[in-house]
Amino acid sequence: MLRDKDKNLRIEDVKVPEDIHPRTVASLHLKRYPTCMLLAIKTTQQRWIYNPPEHQMINPDDTLIIMTTPGER
Repeated sequence: MLRDKDKNLRIEDVKVPEDIHPRTVASLHLKRYPTCMLLAIKTTQQRWIYNPPEHQMINPDDTLIIMTTPGER
């Protein structure tokens, strides 16, 4: 986890639970959270997908890399 010195920005890594069914980035409805930005997905095969498109699939045990504020954490 990284933090800026003013403490108004966070980079979080969030592991997708193993009991979640595969879904698209669009299904996360991230636009409802204007201070959150999905930067990348690290797949279970250790492949990095930067700036993932809306149709990108998210699978159990993938890791989401998200930039957000401390309040949205």
